[in-house]
Amino acid sequence: MSYPDDVSTRIVYGSYTKVSGVPASGTVSFTASSRVLDENDTVLLSGPIALTLDANGEFQVELPCTDDLDLFPRGWYYTARIRIRGARPYEFRFYLPTGDGTDVDITTLDTAYPGNVLPAGQDIPRGPIGPQGPTGPTGPLGATGPIGPEGGPTGPTGPTGPTGPTGPTGPYEPMQADSVFYVSKSGDDANDGTTLATAKLTIKAAAAVAGDNSTIFVKAGTYVEDNPIQLGTNVAVVGDSLRTVNITPANTTSDIFYVKVGDYITEVTFRGHEAPSYAVAFNPNGNAGAITQSPYVHNASSITTTGGGMYVDGSVVSGLKSMVLDSYTQFNEGGPGIVIDNEAYAQLVSIFTICTTYGVWAKNGATCSLTNSNSSFGTYGLVSEGVGQVRESGTLQGDTSGTEFVVTGLTERPLVNEGVTFDGGVTYYTMAAATEPVGGVSTVTTAERVRDVISDGTTVTFRPFSFISASSHTFEYMGAGTSLVNALPYNGGIPVQENEVVEIAGGKVFFTSTDHLGDFRIGPELNIERASGTITGRAFERSLFAILTPYILAIEG
Repeated sequence: MSYPDDVSTRIVYGSYTKVSGVPASGTVSFTASSRVLDENDTVLLSGPIALTLDANGEFQVELPCTDDLDLFPRGWYYTARIRIRGARPYEFRFYLPTGDGTDVDITTLDTAYPGNVLPAGQDIPRGPIGPQGPTGPTGPLGATGPIGPEGGPTGPTGPTGPTGPTGPTGPYEPMQADSVFYVSKSGDDANDGTTLATAKLTIKAAAAVAGDNSTIFVKAGTYVEDNPIQLGTNVAVVGDSLRTVNITPANTTSDIFYVKVGDYITEVTFRGHEAPSYAVAFNPNGNAGAITQSPYVHNASSITTTGGGMYVDGSVVSGLKSMVLDSYTQFNEGGPGIVIDNEAYAQLVSIFTICTTYGVWAKNGATCSLTNSNSSFGTYGLVSEGVGQVRESGTLQGDTSGTEFVVTGLTERPLVNEGVTFDGGVTYYTMAAATEPVGGVSTVTTAERVRDVISDGTTVTFRPFSFISASSHTFEYMGAGTSLVNALPYNGGIPVQENEVVEIAGGKVFFTSTDHLGDFRIGPELNIERASGTITGRAFERSLFAILTPYILAIEG
């Protein structure tokens, strides 16, 4: 695999033979501890790199270096898995520093448990070598051989004396590196947090001293935090494991984390927050500024009652106004899952909402893409509500219906996929295309047909509508309620299909989904029923009618 020229890489190679000296056969794989992206958000590593030993029992592979500061997240490492035919498989973890850039033998790689060490390539002082032990006593002199004849050979040398005792081990120097901080249950907030031995006790204390571009490693335990916790820019909070690191707010109705550009939170579970709080949000005071790289929550859980998983509020930030989620489970009984508001944007992958009031809720012109996710139980699944602020307006030229309209008085080209209304109406049509305005005049094409004739001189308004694009989404007993005990089907839970997808006041949801019956839906107008194998819906009926009508007319003629 090739990588961009500005990515630091090294060649890792190895050779394996059987006891008999014959080249071995088998596989070697390398897997990054998380999905690795470069500074342009290009994914470099997202799964195992598998190699098969060649006929000489050898392999060679080019790998990105773990200390490349242009790669994200910080602190990632590799897991090498060795599978040699006829031998017991084994694996180990390692960092791959840039070093001098030369090729490196797999047998020389340092191995360590990444939770207890720092990324390779950083200056980590080590203790001095202990003094050499004293020389052992000289062994006894061997017996002198018999005197040979004149010019005879010398007798044999006596045996070597025993080895002297090993000298004492030199003093231990704790590992330390700039921009890396530690939090543990045995820590103290009075510590500097720069080594595991001098760890902080709370994440908030570590965040207060960690500057931009820092990593905070959180060891296993339950941490009651004086929230909100404000992170700097490009700060990573990395827990040991989402099952062993629990973050509980001392202020249950306040948000837990406030994030900024490039922040990264992984391997933690949020517990105990209550409405109107969220686990992750932008600070309402606007200190996040312009978002040029999305904050990212990966492999985390929210387990609570009325609290929410994430709130993306576009009114307190500028720029992309975005956040990214991947592998985020939210068991919020009676609380919302993900809320995107005020023309903000979110990319959501592998999101699981359980017993939430709203699984994913886009409102006031906010948009999101949602892939390979699940909404189980709860009140509503995907909800898109309302529109954003007016972005542009003009005047219709000529009485018109259909899908193509000439609009005058424009200063900018209308945007694809935003909402169009006529004369302040509440019906929103989707912008499919528009020409660049010439003298303020643009030809606008809508995705839907406008059946009524719109009068010449009518005001035409353009504004973003709330929009969710969901593919491969699964709904399980949606509408059965926010109490898991009562919502379970064997306890009488009753799903409400109308609650799976809800569009309100101009909001749009484009989706493909599978429900608890195995029925597959492409939007609201095409349904494939698993049990009967039949296809239903208005879209299917219109298509069938369009195909059959010419044949019917031909037969009648």
